[in-house]
Amino acid sequence: MTANITPNSWKDALHDRTELDIDMSDVQVAFEPWIIIHYMSARENLRDNPLAFAAKTHKLMKQVKFATGYHWNNRNVHMRWNSHLLHMGIYVSEKSINVSFNTSFGSELIAQAFCTHAESSTDEWKAKVDEMFRRVEQYTKGIYHCSDCDAEMTEIAGRYFAGIYCEKCWAQKWKAIEAKETYN
Repeated sequence: MTANITPNSWKDALHDRTELDIDMSDVQVAFEPWIIIHYMSARENLRDNPLAFAAKTHKLMKQVKFATGYHWNNRNVHMRWNSHLLHMGIYVSEKSINVSFNTSFGSELIAQAFCTHAESSTDEWKAKVDEMFRRVEQYTKGIYHCSDCDAEMTEIAGRYFAGIYCEKCWAQKWKAIEAKETYN
């Protein structure tokens, strides 16, 4: 890789919107814009009106796609919780809403909740949102939940796709399933 970069050239490029003279032909580079929402705003919006919040994030996603020219297929929306960045999935169908929080690259499920559109304004839904955020807070403190039995754990015995498992569930069930996986 060849580059003519001076200590201030990146600043100059920001101000005059010209390109830097960098040959990147020998380097694989990816450009992926993320929408990052603060956790307090995400929690408030998910509790109060998840359908409107989903519509707003979808519209924002379209605007970011148009502005950047980058057209990803998944919802690249993240939530910042202090120093943690988590992937936030908000999926709306004709009848239901599914909200999930995964590690930033989606490799581990931290928390999720489902409801129908009619249930999205109930106290029961608000309690589900509060529980999701309690689990996210626990995750930031190193406390995980087994994807099978839901037990709290500080060490992960095994992983299989987005699931994380305690020692008991890993030994009794998931280790054998994962061992048979070909990943092809």
